[in-house]
Amino acid sequence: MAANLNPPSHFSQPLVDPEKKAPGSRLLPPSSFQSRDAADPWQALTKAKGKIDQLQQENELLRSSKPQEKAVSTGQETCEHPCKAISRAPVEPPPPAPPSPLPAHQFLHLQHTADILSKQATELAQVRSEVMTLRSQRQREVGELEEKLRETEVRYRTETATLTAARKCQEEEHTAQMSILRRTHEAEMASKQDMITSLKEDSKKTQTLYQQEVSQLREKLLTSEEGSEKIRNELTNSNREKGLAVESLQSRVNKLKAYIGDTQAASRSTALWQVEREKHLKKIKDLERDLDNQRSAVQLLNVRLSSTNEILGIQEAELSRVKGESADSGKKLQLLLTRWREKVFELLVQLKSQEVVEGNIRRDHNWQVTELEEKTTSLQNKCHLLEHSIADRDAQLQLERGQSQSLQDELASVQQVAELLDAKLSAHEETVPQLTSLLQSFQQKHTAMEENLVSLVCRLGSFDQRISFAVGRIEILKGLIARKDALWRLREQEIQTSSQTLTKDDDENTQNNGDRLSFDQLKMELQQVTRERDALAARIKQDSETMQEQFNEVRAKFEARQEQDAARLQELESQLRERSKDLQSVSSKLDRAESESQESHRTIGRLKTALAKLQLSSERASVDKMVAMETQLTNQLAEMEKRLNDARREQAKAVVSLRQLERQMTRERERSAQMLQTQEEQLQLEIDRITALLREADKDRNLLMATLKQEGLVGQYKAQRAAARRLDSEMDESTQTPANQDAAKQGQVKGQPAHHAKPKAPLSAILTDLQSLTAQVLADEDIDDSDVENNDKG
Repeated sequence: MAANLNPPSHFSQPLVDPEKKAPGSRLLPPSSFQSRDAADPWQALTKAKGKIDQLQQENELLRSSKPQEKAVSTGQETCEHPCKAISRAPVEPPPPAPPSPLPAHQFLHLQHTADILSKQATELAQVRSEVMTLRSQRQREVGELEEKLRETEVRYRTETATLTAARKCQEEEHTAQMSILRRTHEAEMASKQDMITSLKEDSKKTQTLYQQEVSQLREKLLTSEEGSEKIRNELTNSNREKGLAVESLQSRVNKLKAYIGDTQAASRSTALWQVEREKHLKKIKDLERDLDNQRSAVQLLNVRLSSTNEILGIQEAELSRVKGESADSGKKLQLLLTRWREKVFELLVQLKSQEVVEGNIRRDHNWQVTELEEKTTSLQNKCHLLEHSIADRDAQLQLERGQSQSLQDELASVQQVAELLDAKLSAHEETVPQLTSLLQSFQQKHTAMEENLVSLVCRLGSFDQRISFAVGRIEILKGLIARKDALWRLREQEIQTSSQTLTKDDDENTQNNGDRLSFDQLKMELQQVTRERDALAARIKQDSETMQEQFNEVRAKFEARQEQDAARLQELESQLRERSKDLQSVSSKLDRAESESQESHRTIGRLKTALAKLQLSSERASVDKMVAMETQLTNQLAEMEKRLNDARREQAKAVVSLRQLERQMTRERERSAQMLQTQEEQLQLEIDRITALLREADKDRNLLMATLKQEGLVGQYKAQRAAARRLDSEMDESTQTPANQDAAKQGQVKGQPAHHAKPKAPLSAILTDLQSLTAQVLADEDIDDSDVENNDKG
């Protein structure tokens, strides 16, 4: 069966002898039908010249081949099956050409090859245009990326220039503000000195107003205490804020360090992951290719198995069906059917193998397309990664700029706080001499009060002496008054003795009345004097007691005020010490903040240099990657062009073989149609003959049944009929068993009577099988024609 197929040498032979070939009938190369690209004409010319040289060499080799091969091939063709000889019979040629007539199939073959070459040329032109478009797109993308990188560099330079200019402007403004603040401070100092002089004059003027000054001092002390508390709160708040700022700066620096380390580790891990992923993808692709090859091999083996099984089934069916038919006509029909089925099966095997090959080719093409898509996606992903890395670096730069700006703002705030503290220090230093002058004035006033108190104590002593002198005088007065009383009494006695000589009654009465009046007056005066003396003594005692009490109160107040002033002096000294300590701590913190700011500036400079180095390294790496990718893409494009050319050549060969198979199929269709017509006519005749025989058999059967019924032999006939049915069932089971058992059972059945060996495949079943096979073959051919047209269009 495989011997009926055309050998490969049949397709490699020239269609026309080189001697009979016309001089103008030489085939044109595919480059003659291609449109020359305007981009690189010299390359296209060199390729076309090379292809023309190759075709000329092939033509010379074909011409130099011996004509004996053609004769041998024609002899082999005549020795093949008659059906194939009929199919290869020469078809009536078209109207002959003037130099040398060519057969029609050769002319069609040449025309078909010219069409194929023109299609291939158009496809090659399309592929080249696509390649040119892809190259232009890639160049555009590369240009866009370069422009973006340039723009980013220009932006970075402009931003650095603006930042430096802004920093210089800020420094100039800071110096100007410092000079203005110094001038204002000097003016304030001058004004404060004037105020101090005026206050000194006022203090000299207001020394007499002790209570007012004391109240003013109390108010000033309260205000100073409030100011000191405010200053303490401000200092504590500023210290807290500075500590928080320092902690935030340290946390930011740590975050930046961790972020830089994570980015470096992530970049390394991503590169390793990409390398491993590419390795695994290559392994997967190789394994998938092996799987496809194994699947194609399995499919071909399955096709071979199915073909052998079908051949065996056909042979068994032929052996089973040949038994009941007539000798000559049955054999001829079975031979025709078998030959036709063999040819159909061979064509089906060829079509199936071609479908498998085309499927493999399509899979290869799809695989190549998927590889190219994956490579393009990988390139896009790399571009995205580069863009993201650039964005990341920009974000880092912006973060560092923000941090530098925040540090500058914090430095400005610290400088402002330092200036405020300096101003407060100067104000406190100015208030210290004021407080000292106030304390000195208070001490002076205190000494004056002490002197006044001493003078008052001296006066109190003098007043005591005066009071004691007055008491002595009062005692003297009492003695004098007692003496006067005694003298008055003596005078009265003398008067009494002298007045005895006077009249006793009148004179005695008048004198007694006068004496009584004078004595009463003297008593009254004495009583008044004693009362006045007692009142003066009581007053003197009260005045001395009040003076002592006032003296005690003044002394207690003086001692309390002295204690209060000493406590206040101690508090002021402690406050001054604390303020000096706070100022020292603030100055140390300022020094630390300045050192930390300097360190932060140094770290910023280092980070900037590291960023510049990273940018340069990333730019170099991107340029290297771009160059490597360009080389890889060019190599891949060249390989793809080579593969496309090879695939198109194979496709052209497959299309030529398919066209030849189509022509053979059309011829065999015509032959099979003719054979089917003849078989149908013969079958119709046999059917008519068999129907006549059946009618005669029915008549005989009716007569036999009537006779059997009359003679009573129906029971015997039924028994024989049951045995025949059992034999039929056994024959059916034997057909389902393997071929060796079927052959043995068929040998046993042949030995049985003729009425038991009935044919299992009647002519109607054969006709239905033939009709179904022809329908399937026609449907497959229509599908193949549609696929070929679609491929040609594509």
